[in-house]
Amino acid sequence: MQYDSYEAEDFASDPAFIQWVRQPNAHLDAFWQEWLEQHPEKASILREARALVQFFQFRIEMPHPNDKEEVRQRILSQIRSSSSPAMPAVSSTLRWYRAAAVVSLMILGAVAVWFFYLSSPYTQYQTTYSEQREIRLPDRTVVNLNANSVLRLNSDWQSEQVREVWLEGEAYFEVVKQPQAADGRFIVHTRELDIEVLGTAFNVQARRGKTEVVLNEGQVALKQAGQQKSIMMEPGEKASLNENQEFSKVRVNPERYASWKDNRLFFDNARLSDIFLKVQDIHGYRVRVSKPELLQKQFTGSCPTDDVNILITAIAETFNLRVEYEGDDIIFYPRQSSQTN
Repeated sequence: MQYDSYEAEDFASDPAFIQWVRQPNAHLDAFWQEWLEQHPEKASILREARALVQFFQFRIEMPHPNDKEEVRQRILSQIRSSSSPAMPAVSSTLRWYRAAAVVSLMILGAVAVWFFYLSSPYTQYQTTYSEQREIRLPDRTVVNLNANSVLRLNSDWQSEQVREVWLEGEAYFEVVKQPQAADGRFIVHTRELDIEVLGTAFNVQARRGKTEVVLNEGQVALKQAGQQKSIMMEPGEKASLNENQEFSKVRVNPERYASWKDNRLFFDNARLSDIFLKVQDIHGYRVRVSKPELLQKQFTGSCPTDDVNILITAIAETFNLRVEYEGDDIIFYPRQSSQTN
């Protein structure tokens, strides 16, 4: 699709663009980054479009079953009672019409989503950029949901039966054992893996077609979607499934990987490319470099989770880089070495 003539309202109603803003993945990131590099004059329009999409993005949590009909009737009443907007003057611009159409479509979409979730058997929890949330499940399991993540579970949760949740993003689980239950398993589903436990503490990150599990305590069984064979984990191990569906398992310090829930990020010889993806996942900033070889440099250090500027400054000082900010973009340039006579 050609986006050259698109305005902010056009982007904000484009499904591919909306998915990139709300649920980015490696493929979409690569496409939009390449497009923006080819059309730098559209940077401000894309920022405006992102703001539009994010403005109309809202968190949905299932209402109590007794409230469903009340909510439904309220929505219908508001639709019936809303008067048609007055027609704009003939001199109004075409841009006004497009903006009005986009807003109308988004409102109708929001209503449709509400109706879907009113009849959906799932409860959903969602965090935005730079937001963390603690969730207590009906079985007293505690889930710390990291920024830009979604957790979903059945509304008719039965603690005596197998307990299942679905995760997109990152979360830390402290699962409560159910020794008296008929089936005491707790299963975390990602797009690539099923993570099965009985009672344990572990961190899961599922983004861009990859899933990473770090086990703090207890025992975990990992199973790829559609396969029967399980891989067992022990405390202190990190298991990763990459985009090529290849497993790897290494020994790590698990506290470092779950430190985000205590407002701290640790990096141990981490490539800048991986650190920059972390910044994008948590805060929504896109970090770029003027020279691709900078992405392979490795950084060791720590910073508060809620203050990305400390991390950016530390990286700039470590590698003698200059930083520029352009909206939601952070760009690193090598500093010019001073000439001495």
